[in-house]
Amino acid sequence: MNKLQKYFPLMCIIFSVLAISCLKDATSAKPVAPILISPTNGDNCSTSQIVNSSQSTVDFTWAVAQGADAYSLTITNLETQQNAVESDIKSNSFTRNLTRGYPYQWQVKSISDAYPSEKPTSELWSFYLPAEGTLNNPPFPANLISPAPASEVDIIDGSVKLIWASNDPDNDQIFYTLYFDTVDGLQSPDEQYSNFTSTSIDVIVEPDNVYYWRIYSIDAFQNGSFSQVSSFRTSK
Repeated sequence: MNKLQKYFPLMCIIFSVLAISCLKDATSAKPVAPILISPTNGDNCSTSQIVNSSQSTVDFTWAVAQGADAYSLTITNLETQQNAVESDIKSNSFTRNLTRGYPYQWQVKSISDAYPSEKPTSELWSFYLPAEGTLNNPPFPANLISPAPASEVDIIDGSVKLIWASNDPDNDQIFYTLYFDTVDGLQSPDEQYSNFTSTSIDVIVEPDNVYYWRIYSIDAFQNGSFSQVSSFRTSK
């Protein structure tokens, strides 16, 4: 028996393994980001099921994502900033009990066995889970957009523009108060920065200073919420 005949079975096995591996790579689609379905963005989560005076069951659903073998769901309490992460979800839905009376955000990542380093993420949606006896819900905490946190900002004509976004689960008009200082963003607001409806404002600043800011959102029913504190430094 020559050497070729001796090693022929082993070579066949190796080639078969390589062929299967290549076929898997060729046929496995890269994962795409899930498309969220429910709870609806900006909703008061009217579809939740009440468990007791403090808890409700929320059903999270999203469209099946191409190339995904599993999903990871992140739920954030916007008031406490506590995250709940559910990993290795094999279906396109998940049910979880949440504390009532808080605003939440949620998003879903696609997980692929063939492409473990790629985890495309869905949009970030928010909803409010009403407390017992609630007839009107507060606005969602404002999302501070610009300046980006911890960024350095150029001064234009002696000022910097602050920009944020917010909405209300009951579609009430929102009034804003800006907390803006060089200490911690928690100092008493200037009266000129109180009770306005625009989602942007120009503030007077000095060069090479660190500024802190947050937004208080309130509706006509006197329901309110605070954003997180953000900061930025002005250029020299």
